Amino acid sequence: MTSPPLPEWNQTALMMQQALLGVISPNFRLMTLDHNGCEWVMHFVLETDSVEDREEIESAVSDWEGMYDSPVPHYVEIEVCKGPMKKPLQSARWLYLRREPSHWQQID
Repeated sequence: MTSPPLPEWNQTALMMQQALLGVISPNFRLMTLDHNGCEWVMHFVLETDSVEDREEIESAVSDWEGMYDSPVPHYVEIEVCKGPMKKPLQSARWLYLRREPSHWQQID
């Protein structure tokens, strides 16, 4: 399969951002949205593992699903990472990025 057309990308990203309102805690580092040709891929990075944040993610994804008239194929990835993060795929849309010092910044 191919990537969805731009209007579908924009609608899906906006709906996910709406679903995330009030969900993001200081523990969230990154959230991206991508499409692998078959399904939407939602990638979350948390600084520490948190049952509460995982439940909030599940709730946000459920709210996002509820915005559609029919089921939408999707996959949710939750990564826990305190150190430097892997850069998301170039095709991914960054829907949230916590402001923090760059892990690659050189100190003079």
